[in-house]
Amino acid sequence: MKIFNCNTPKNRQPVYDKKICSKHILVFGEEIQKLFSSITVGIIGLGGLGMVVLEQIMRLFPKAIIGIDYDTVSKSNLNRLTGTTYVDANSNILKSDHAHQHVKKFNPLQVTKFINGNFLEEESQKRFGSCDLIFNCPDSVVTRLAGCQFGLAHGKIVIDLGCGAVVEDGILQHVVGQIVKITPDSGFCLNCSELYDLNEARAELMDDDELNRQQEMGYIRGADVPEPQIYSLNMMTASWAVWLMMQIVADKEPAFDGIAIDALNFNTYTWTERKTNPNDCPICGRNGIIFAGNKAELLIKECKADAKKKVIAEITKIIFDNKKDTSKSQRPLEQNQLTSKSKSEVPSEKGTNRKTKKSK
Repeated sequence: MKIFNCNTPKNRQPVYDKKICSKHILVFGEEIQKLFSSITVGIIGLGGLGMVVLEQIMRLFPKAIIGIDYDTVSKSNLNRLTGTTYVDANSNILKSDHAHQHVKKFNPLQVTKFINGNFLEEESQKRFGSCDLIFNCPDSVVTRLAGCQFGLAHGKIVIDLGCGAVVEDGILQHVVGQIVKITPDSGFCLNCSELYDLNEARAELMDDDELNRQQEMGYIRGADVPEPQIYSLNMMTASWAVWLMMQIVADKEPAFDGIAIDALNFNTYTWTERKTNPNDCPICGRNGIIFAGNKAELLIKECKADAKKKVIAEITKIIFDNKKDTSKSQRPLEQNQLTSKSKSEVPSEKGTNRKTKKSK
């Protein structure tokens, strides 16, 4: 899906420092550097992954960077949050403010818009309308679904990325990362692909009473516990994601849909979705929201009760329809027995039919 053009309009003239970008130009050529510098990039989630993405994106001199996060910097973030210090943690600086300061130290002229807020708020989503491409890396599963849906409704390319480690009885079992490319012509989305545990999305959408009832009945697990996080894995996953973006902008978009990283065994795999035909997904299917723009009913936390119930019902239907489908083959991570028991930052072990290829 080609959405970038070197013949940028007058209001989109690329601006970059040729001396700083000289090494990029040696690799891609100046016309591609102009493309890098003519796009607006969005980042949903400015945590361990989002900040590594930002660190690399800002050095490409994009036209503008838009980012969002509602959290503050704490000491537990310092092992993986790029550019943070003890001073930041002790002052509980907003992650959005930290991101703004980090970029401005590198390039005071860079156009930025960093939002202290929740992407599930309607006003926050509107601010991402000018983005050409969005990196989707929040902690929340339902926010991931919202980022994907927003991108499809508005014709954006979405690169979803997540990573994490699984420790059992004090022994490191799995270290995994995943990057997924989703475009309006992908033929799948995060709702129907089961790349994440949709039960978590259901839980996040429920009110406290309903959530407690579902937990008591055993349908939804209890509160999340702290997860192990590794800076080097964040860097690895984010670097693949940014490299994928660079290839897309350079009109060398790869044919695969995702990259799976098995860091513990030093393996990387690419995979391609086997598309369902006809596609009845309420998001990316024939009657879905692709290119619906502002007419699309998107995931927002203030949505009316009836609309929220509809979303929960649609997610529930997808969960049970996928359980009934016994023809589904293993995902790349399953082939390496990377069963994901960690939560929102790591894809679930369930998956759809995929063709896989091991990278060499």
